[in-house]
Amino acid sequence: MHPIEPPSFARLYDAQYTQHQEDLPYWTKLADRFGDPILELGFGTGRVLLHLAQLGHQIAGLDNDPQMLAFTRQALKPPASLRISLHHLDMTQFEFGHPFGLIIVPCNTFAYLDDEGARACLKCCHRHLTPGKPLALDLPNPHLLQEQPPDPDHPITEFVEPDSGNPIQLYAQQERLGSGQFDVRWHYDELKPDGTVQRHTFQQQYHLRSSQAITALMIDNGFKSVEIFGDYEHAPLEADSPRMLVVALAG
Repeated sequence: MHPIEPPSFARLYDAQYTQHQEDLPYWTKLADRFGDPILELGFGTGRVLLHLAQLGHQIAGLDNDPQMLAFTRQALKPPASLRISLHHLDMTQFEFGHPFGLIIVPCNTFAYLDDEGARACLKCCHRHLTPGKPLALDLPNPHLLQEQPPDPDHPITEFVEPDSGNPIQLYAQQERLGSGQFDVRWHYDELKPDGTVQRHTFQQQYHLRSSQAITALMIDNGFKSVEIFGDYEHAPLEADSPRMLVVALAG
């Protein structure tokens, strides 16, 4: 994301996603099945990465946002921190010099990439996976997001920022830029103790792809056995599915 008020974003993002736990069993099952080492692309404030390390997994994380990196470093504590390595790298061009047993891209991160960036990312991922090991993406359901855009006048979630104790309401304004391309402005309205509201606005562009387009993109970049699901329980992808989950094996 591209913060308009940089100092605010990491703490707001972390407070928002701390309450998001429903995907953790999904990542845990993948990690337990395919084994270490694991690589997470775009780890943000470390929610998934820390969870897997606390369960005993060896995991590396990369993110190109120095504030996210600093925030997550502060959260590391032994013994889990001994199983984690953090790297300030771009997900479209990275090199570790060794393969991983699993690469994960949670929480919409792959949707930030345009087609050129997506291809570059997939090439890097393929190069860093042992043959037969998976890349797993967690994406928005493109049909659901296009047919049911967020109402800009109603909050999509509410939470409390723990450091200040201030309540936050999150709004989204979505603008279509082209086929499958959207610009979203995220408005975090923070209620101050004196009753005033401070709005923190952050902007992100999303590139939504159909299941057919994702499958073709994967195959064109060396992956096989592409599976697509509509939720964390592996239900089929439908028009109203909450998510689009993609798992593909390195060829």
